[in-house]
Amino acid sequence: MTSQFPPPSPTDVSVLRRDLRLLPTVCAVAAATLLGDFLMWQAMPGLGLAIFLATLAAIFSAHRLATGMSLRAWLGAALLLGACVQTAIEFCLTNAIVVFVLLLVLLGEGSYPQLAGGWARWWEAFVSMCAAPARWIWLARSVSEQPSHPGARAAALPRLLRIVAPAALLAALFTVVLGKGNAIFGNFLSHALDRTWQWVLRFDFSPARAVFWLILATLALAYFRPRDAAKKPRFFARVPGVWQRRDATVARWQSYCALGALNALFFIVNTIDVVFLWHRGGVPAGVDLKAYLHEGTHSVIAATVLSAIVLGVLFQQAGEVSRGRGLRVLAQVWIAQNLVLLAGACLRWRLYLEATGLLTAKRIHLVCFLGLVALGFVFLVLHIERGPDLRRLLWRNAVATFALFYALQFINTTGLAAHRNVSAWQRADGHGLDVQYLGEQGENAWPALLRVAQQGGPDEGHAGTARMRLRQIAEQEQARLAKEDWREIQFRRDVHARAVISAASR
Repeated sequence: MTSQFPPPSPTDVSVLRRDLRLLPTVCAVAAATLLGDFLMWQAMPGLGLAIFLATLAAIFSAHRLATGMSLRAWLGAALLLGACVQTAIEFCLTNAIVVFVLLLVLLGEGSYPQLAGGWARWWEAFVSMCAAPARWIWLARSVSEQPSHPGARAAALPRLLRIVAPAALLAALFTVVLGKGNAIFGNFLSHALDRTWQWVLRFDFSPARAVFWLILATLALAYFRPRDAAKKPRFFARVPGVWQRRDATVARWQSYCALGALNALFFIVNTIDVVFLWHRGGVPAGVDLKAYLHEGTHSVIAATVLSAIVLGVLFQQAGEVSRGRGLRVLAQVWIAQNLVLLAGACLRWRLYLEATGLLTAKRIHLVCFLGLVALGFVFLVLHIERGPDLRRLLWRNAVATFALFYALQFINTTGLAAHRNVSAWQRADGHGLDVQYLGEQGENAWPALLRVAQQGGPDEGHAGTARMRLRQIAEQEQARLAKEDWREIQFRRDVHARAVISAASR
């Protein structure tokens, strides 16, 4: 049986293939722009942003399936999905940082398989996103390079439509059939169509919205069709070189003198901490408690971080300088002294908490950071013993930092601090409670404020103040929920808001 359609000419096939190269990119950019406008225009970050990010990752992964994706890319996509869930629960700074990093990881791993895995790909992705506006020049050039055969193009376009039409018709048919057979799906479909139609009817075009489209389209174009990788490794993606010194003997004795002097200085400081922090648990007369326990902590942390940098530089020298046993022993002793200094910072933190009775989210984050710095020194010990490989040291610290940020986005540190403060006050352990401060901590502190209002404590006046503050919050949240767009939903805040409104109405 012969086909009723004439075979395409070579020119037709050439145009069709060139169109199909650009078609997925153009469709992905258009879809991302329309979806971003629908989910995020004039809406605060929340559920809409989470859906947009998850869809962006899904479109990107589908776009890259033909060329294959590395295990790191799939891991990045999975972690990004978890971060998107947290965006819908509560959008915060750590969540924003994690999402940004994971988008770069996904882009780098999915678009630059020819580069060395890891940092080289991710840095190339970052450079590509920074050069996003230049992708419009690439698109214009690609379109202009299309062969100008009007007849061939007229024949090619119907072929493109014939490729897409069956899928669209079948999807529409089965949507209608399944909508009739499943009441829940039918209601959802009807609601979605009604919302979409209302969005079309109420559509407003403004210069600000045009700029928003341009930003979305530019970022989507750079993400789905990033620029080619650099032919030579970029500066920050190159293998760090070893510091070659002209006179190895001078370099060796400089290192000995530096580590000897710093060890002596740290020994004096640690001795003071051992006497007054560990042994006496107090400060001598004439020294301000807050200056010693609170402000001094920042300088201690800065000293330990600077110490890690100095050690990294010293042991990036040539092996004839850095591999000496005496130098490594001095370095290990200094690392031990830095760990003692970090332990002293933790003790300062505890003593200040006992003195003030006030735990905050920032102080929880401080303890997490101290733990991260201590882990960095463990990595530094391995670096010193195994030889100068700065990439490995930086990689381990980067992974540890990202893991901490990824975990912190899920932890309600403000809520934990507020719960601890209220519990300490209710136990009547001598610490007061600042209800006004508690009410200023946002939605994550509202459950603790409810405890004060409902259960009371040593000072019954605090319960009345808490109830008054909760009534103010309830009025604000009732008005907010009444006009809240579904795209702005953050589930943690909304759950706490409904609990406050319910308690205030009793």
